This record gives sequence, C-alpha cells and structure tokens, in this order.
Amino acid sequence: MKEKKPNFFQILGVGIDSTKKEIKLAYVKKVREFPPEKEPEKYNEIRKAFETLMDEDRRISYTAYVKYGDEIDELDRVGEEALDNGDYERAIGQFKKVLLIEARLPVIKNKLALAFIYNKQFDDGISILEELVEKYPKSAAYIGNLSYGFKEKGELDKAEELCLEALSLSPFNEGNLSLLMSIYVGKKELEKATEYLKNGIEVNKTEEFREFSYYYEFLRISSFKEHSEGVKEGIQLLRGALPDNKEVKDFVLWKVSKLADELYERCDFTDSSIILEELLLLDSDDMYNKKLYEETKMLSALVKNLNVFLSDDRLSKFVKNPIYYYFTRFRMSHHEYEQAMQDTKVEIEKYKDSNSKKFKNELNILKGEYGNLYALKKWYYKRLESLLAG
Repeated sequence: MKEKKPNFFQILGVGIDSTKKEIKLAYVKKVREFPPEKEPEKYNEIRKAFETLMDEDRRISYTAYVKYGDEIDELDRVGEEALDNGDYERAIGQFKKVLLIEARLPVIKNKLALAFIYNKQFDDGISILEELVEKYPKSAAYIGNLSYGFKEKGELDKAEELCLEALSLSPFNEGNLSLLMSIYVGKKELEKATEYLKNGIEVNKTEEFREFSYYYEFLRISSFKEHSEGVKEGIQLLRGALPDNKEVKDFVLWKVSKLADELYERCDFTDSSIILEELLLLDSDDMYNKKLYEETKMLSALVKNLNVFLSDDRLSKFVKNPIYYYFTRFRMSHHEYEQAMQDTKVEIEKYKDSNSKKFKNELNILKGEYGNLYALKKWYYKRLESLLAG
C-alpha cells in the first residue's frame, strides 16, 4: 500500500491558499507549542512543512500533489513505465497530461524534455530544458540533461560547454561525468578526456573515495585508445589509492569487474586481462575473475592470429564464420548467435555438394595453419567434416 504523504497545510494549521505572512505566523505559533528541546520529532515535522511552503517552487509542486496527487502519480507512473519500455510517444502524452493539471512542475517538465530527446525531437526537449536552466541556473541535473540534448543533436561543442558547467556545480555526478567522456569520444579528443580525468582525481579526493568515478572513467576512456598503457596506468593508480574500507573496496571490485566483462564482450581481451590481473592482486580468491582472466589472456594471444585468418583469401566465409561469430558473439543476442550458426550450417550443406574438395582443403588449411583457432570450435568443424563425409 502506498504511503500517504504528510499534509503540510494541516501540520501548520493553514489553508491551501495562505499567504507567506500567514504561514510565518502559524509556524511561530506551532514552534511555541512544540519547542525543539521538548518535542524534537514534532518540531522537525513543523520545520519541514514551513520550509516547503515558504519556497515558491516547492510549494507549487507540493500543492499540486495535495490537490491531484493520485491522478498525477498514476500519469507519472505510466509515463515512467513507457520511458523504460522505449514507448516515447506514450511517455510524452502522459507527462503532457500532468502538465495540463499543473503547468509549473519542474520535475515533470524535465521528464517530458528527456522523452522528447529520446524520441529524437531534440529541439522540443532542448527548449524545455533551456527554460528550466534559466529558472534553476545552479541545477547540475537540468544543465547535464540540456548537455545530453545537444550531444544527441550532434552539437558536441555546446554539449561539452554545458557538461563542464554541470560538473563544476556537482563534480561527483557520475551521469554527467560519463556524458562528458562520451562527448570527448564523439569528438575524438581522448587525450583531452584523459587530462580532465587526471585533474579530477587530484582535485576531488575525499575520505569516502567519492572520486572513484574519475578512476573508472579513466579506465573506460583508456580502453578506446590503440595501446593499453593508459589502462595499465589507470588500474595501478586505482589499486594504489583504494582505501581499506571493506564496503568501498567491495563496491570498487564489483564495478571494475563489470568493466572487465564489458571489455571482454567488446573483444578487447588485452585491456580486460590487464584489469583482471590487478583485481586478482586485490582478491586472489575470486574464482570468476580468475577464470575470466585465464580466458582473456588466451584470447588476447589469438587476436593477432585471428586478423590474419579473417583476411586469408584461401578461406571461404563458411570456414571463417564460426570463429568470427565466436569472437563477436557478445555483440549479438543469444538468439541472433544461434541463428547465425544455424544459417552457416544450412549454407554449408548447400555448398558442400559442388565444392566438396575445395571445402576439405580449406578445413585442412584451418587445422594446419590456424590450429589454435580451430581448437576453439573443434567440435563444430568435426561436425562439418562429418557432413562432408556423408
């Protein structure tokens, strides 16, 4: 059952249309009745009611929910659900209905703007966010979302300017930091990104290790470079700076392990193995990381041979595809991968009748010159050989 929100008007004993002067007088009267030293819980409730109703924007939002709370909540819920499902037209419709009830709700305006941007109606979304930023110039969230709108529209210089402004207001906003890095990737300014992150690590150090997001993005950005020195430097810096706090350490290990997984799925086996090697120095008993590390080391050694294999003109796509799909399988859904392998098998069955000798020769080249790749899908090629024999 949904928890009922407190009625701040009832708490202070004022009407919904009360003036600020009336609210102040009611607050003073209530504090005398429930002083903080004697009734701390009641006083905190009175204070929260007073602060909400004295702030114009907060009062507008709160009053709307007092009057139309259930209706607004339901429209908002359906809109959020539509956003999650990628049904942006429906989300736009729901948020517009909320704003017909109360046109001054900034949170709903922000959601509507994002729905427009997701729906590639960039100018509509940007226009709403520009109004919000003008009214709330210190809101890192609204400025960051406006930056995102310009980034999606392709105006990367404007997006960068706004994102830097948002981060100057809230340097530990992980969403905006990640957004800035994606802007630099889009502009192909990886060195600029690295410089920003290194500076961020230095100036944003905290006892709670809140600067971790800068280390994380440093690793992620370094993985886009042609060499792996940045990844090696970043993970070693992170390991050296990691505090003793177990909760923080566990979170960092989990987060960075997820990045290693993502790099593995991106076929970036070298960078993944570098990160996993350092993680195992921190937790040598992690069997999942240990197994993944061994696999990434093995696959990293095969990538160079893979590129030669894929460019070998003596081999047809029927021989190449099973190995190619193995390396790129995480870029497809499980269904797509299974379908691709099945399609290859069907094509081979058609191909083998007229090209049996050529295909046998290709399999011999594969086993003789690319034995380590052949071993990855040995069972599959054995099945193909049985098809030829049949």
